[in-house]
Amino acid sequence: MNDESPGGTMELFEQLVQMIEPFYHPSNNGSWTSILSRFLRNLSKELLERVTAEANEDCRVPLDMRLTRRMRRRFVLSLRTLAMLLLFSKSEDSISMSHSTLKHLAEVEPDLIFEPLLDTLYTAIDSVTETHRMISAMRALAKLASTLSNFSLYPEGAQHVAPLLILTLPGIDVNDTTKTWFALTFIRNLCLNGVVLEELPVTGDMPAPRTSSKASMVSEAVEDPSIDNLPEPDMDQVEWMTRASTAQFETWLDQYLRRIFVLVDNMSSSLETSEASSSSGDSGLQAIVAQTTEVVLLQCSERYYPMVSRLITDFVTNTSSLSAVDNMNKIVFAFASAMPEIALQALLPVSCERITEDIENGVGRTPSLSKRTRSHSETTLVWFASVLAVLTDQQRGEYLMRYKDQLLRTVNLILDHCMSRQVYATAGRILLNIISSLTCMYTKRGHSVPDSVWNDP
Repeated sequence: MNDESPGGTMELFEQLVQMIEPFYHPSNNGSWTSILSRFLRNLSKELLERVTAEANEDCRVPLDMRLTRRMRRRFVLSLRTLAMLLLFSKSEDSISMSHSTLKHLAEVEPDLIFEPLLDTLYTAIDSVTETHRMISAMRALAKLASTLSNFSLYPEGAQHVAPLLILTLPGIDVNDTTKTWFALTFIRNLCLNGVVLEELPVTGDMPAPRTSSKASMVSEAVEDPSIDNLPEPDMDQVEWMTRASTAQFETWLDQYLRRIFVLVDNMSSSLETSEASSSSGDSGLQAIVAQTTEVVLLQCSERYYPMVSRLITDFVTNTSSLSAVDNMNKIVFAFASAMPEIALQALLPVSCERITEDIENGVGRTPSLSKRTRSHSETTLVWFASVLAVLTDQQRGEYLMRYKDQLLRTVNLILDHCMSRQVYATAGRILLNIISSLTCMYTKRGHSVPDSVWNDP
């Protein structure tokens, strides 16, 4: 592989790629597809491992035997051709192998992978009629999210974050669980990798493209993109475009939460119409909804807190369904984990008020040992008691102390007057959560970076 001379290893490898390329075409699917796709994945993995090893100071490979930049790029370009063909294969295994291959290659030469890949993905995600291509594009984004958001590796990736988030919103579809799963996985992976949802100020017009002698060299050698002296990214232009794109975050966050509410309501309705409590698929989707919503709220800027609080409060106070309690609890828990002080201020008083109102009207006084009540008269009481239980779970003690009187009055009211097992069991859970929050250690924040970085404009 180190030989770039005519008839050498690299030229022979490129000839091999040309010979086997027809077998990678999506329309040419057969018993060989799985073997060839794994061969491709293994080649990319070996390349990444070798490049990583040679970058270490203690690497024992002689300098004259190491891969040059040009050789790496030639190798990546050869594998890229095959991986892009597999991207929309008919085989699920082959699609997965293509995503792994592209991820490995992107960590070696990101500009050679992301530029053509993003063009393909933008078109595929925007496709309404070709669901197969759209789902494959969603899967690719979910797999490559951590690499795309590694801005030290690929600075240009920052300007694609907001547009891709906007573009993947239709993927959260109540009628397509698979598409929803991969759309949420992409969003979650972006946030877990440190992307902060914050609108950045923009000054002036977009800087003019920078021209240099290196740029002219590339334009003259456009047929040879593996040339060593590629221009550095125009960081002034990249930063301006990134800042301009962040204006979409507020709209995206609003639409994301509204789609999550519809999804939660739909999942609850499907459970209500079936006798089974939940299938494994529904449980997995509920888990990814909860995880994604929590990291999204953790990573959003304080300027969006009032909007988030208003949307979630409206959803919780205007909805009450026994089948939706568990799913609603996950949303409230995400809200309380990310914004504990605001969540308590928005939901705790109204929950205590609605519980008191129901008990004073005689709700919950009918003796029942059922763990899951079916009495519709207790729906509102169970709903807001569950909200209160979630709000007090793993909460900061200093915030709970502000509502000491309300909490004690509400818990005592439930324990003294309610005879429905589900209601008084929830009151016991509220009491246990309060004691735990006041006596145990808890995290003070959940941001992905230290406070000094988070608070830095």
